[in-house]
Amino acid sequence: MYRCRWCGAAFEEPDAVRVRENLDGENGWWSHTVESCPFCGADECEEMEEDI
Repeated sequence: MYRCRWCGAAFEEPDAVRVRENLDGENGWWSHTVESCPFCGADECEEMEEDI
């Protein structure tokens, strides 16, 4: 389980968004994945400890 630090929502898996950033204005592209809250879109999600 994950919890969003912004809206407080709990969810199973965060949304994964593929992002391409131009680093130097020429040919320096960086492609990476950002995990975000499926409810509010914030990228500050933390994995919750599971109580057993």
